[in-house]
Amino acid sequence: MKKLFLMILTAVLAFSLCGCQINGNIENRSFLDEETPIETEKTDKSGGKTGIELWSFEIPENGDISSFLETYKDSGADYIDFRILWSSFEVEKGKYNWEFFDNIMNQITEAGYSAGVSLVFWTNGLSFKDEIEKQKTAEGEIYAFDESRTEFPSIASEENQKIMFATVQALANHVAERYSETTELWQVLISAFGDAGYSSDKDLDYGESAVSAFYKFLEEKYNTAEAFTEAYPSIYINDFANLTEMEITELTAACAYDWKEFKQKTLSDFQAEIGKIFKAADSSIPFQLFFGGIEDTKAAVYRGFYDPYSTDKIVAADIYSTTLNQDTPVTFIIDYLADTTGKKVGLTVYEEDLTEDTKNTLVAAAENGNINRICFETSEEAENIEFIKEIANAVRTADSNDNENNDANENNGDEENTNEPETVFFINTADFILRAPAENLYISLREEYLSASENGTKRVSFITDTMIADDKENTPSELTSAVSGEYYYITTTASEKLIQKNISVICPENTEIEFRDEHRKEIPEETAAVLSRLFN
Repeated sequence: MKKLFLMILTAVLAFSLCGCQINGNIENRSFLDEETPIETEKTDKSGGKTGIELWSFEIPENGDISSFLETYKDSGADYIDFRILWSSFEVEKGKYNWEFFDNIMNQITEAGYSAGVSLVFWTNGLSFKDEIEKQKTAEGEIYAFDESRTEFPSIASEENQKIMFATVQALANHVAERYSETTELWQVLISAFGDAGYSSDKDLDYGESAVSAFYKFLEEKYNTAEAFTEAYPSIYINDFANLTEMEITELTAACAYDWKEFKQKTLSDFQAEIGKIFKAADSSIPFQLFFGGIEDTKAAVYRGFYDPYSTDKIVAADIYSTTLNQDTPVTFIIDYLADTTGKKVGLTVYEEDLTEDTKNTLVAAAENGNINRICFETSEEAENIEFIKEIANAVRTADSNDNENNDANENNGDEENTNEPETVFFINTADFILRAPAENLYISLREEYLSASENGTKRVSFITDTMIADDKENTPSELTSAVSGEYYYITTTASEKLIQKNISVICPENTEIEFRDEHRKEIPEETAAVLSRLFN
């Protein structure tokens, strides 16, 4: 998807690793150190911004990006999201050469832009990649998306974590020391698609460390072999060590919900530690977590972040970002992500998605005020520059209006909130991750969302089963959902809360549902009877 990727990558890696003096080992603060960072007065960087993507492998061999920067000078873009490969500055394990990084950052700031710093943990060109445990497919092969984006580090490996956290620490320290005032955000990307998860075309990770960690996860969750067997009657064990005798793919297929939950926790824990490192280095720079394909069931499952609400509880990033998809109403995905994380949303837009209809809805979404960051990867055509300018103006206007509204609300005190949504859509996590093959529940939800939005001034919002299970305050008394298929999978705790609070769920007409829990077992008859009355 990235332009000229295959042609330029080798040349750029050679440039970035050229014969420059290496700074040597950096004395890093431990990533486990919970010491509170010293607060200093910094520029507020929470406002809406418009950016342009710049990948390090797209940079000319001579390192000159002046032409690129000049092209977007009048676009209204505020910052350049510099996505830098791991090997571009860590030339040996624990040894960092900042010449390439500083050259690009200095050109960005001297041209009047601020910068986003996005570390891309691909192993391309990494001198010590043989020491890194790699992500593996279910067949036990090292995962490779293509000939260039290959061999991604396993984030379940404790040894990998030590190396990668040290790398993040070094980058965070360097940015905080030299570019604090001009850095808009930072993030870490680990998948073939340049987002925070795994690949979306393969179920990962089945590497040795990941499989061992999954066994440990199951033992810690169920505590006893009896409790595990009760949850999964088809798998009899008298000791958790028996699980190693099963084919791992059989185990993950049988324990589908736990496998997805494990992957989400692995990703969330990893990104949470990175967030701590960044915040300790400079708490004024927002930390962004980039979901990819959150509206697509398969992508959400394979990438691990299938429930943004649960992820947010662990990671607590400042911005949650996703990609625009021309098949998805822009407002749908923005509102979904904003409602389930409680934050404004970042959005990445690629040129292939910029149809006329999408452009119009994208402007409307920017004006609505839920977009915090919007970043473009487009060709340098005049038409694109003009559209970016329109979006930048919309984002700035919405941000200004938002600030005025906040000031007005503070002055008016605790007045009754008149913006409560009239329609709340119930996104059931267990339901969509357990389908085989995965069915996209969002299709019918999109239709209902658009219908609700088009009927007068009705507002819409979203709530997940984990929000229900966590006993969130102000839970609506009525939810709208979507059912596709023979069963409706719903977690046990969500079932209990729906019954306890007597929350009704509106489903498509003439829908007959057989309830199953997250372990695919039929819900007890008495519980199912109550749920059937609630699901009308």
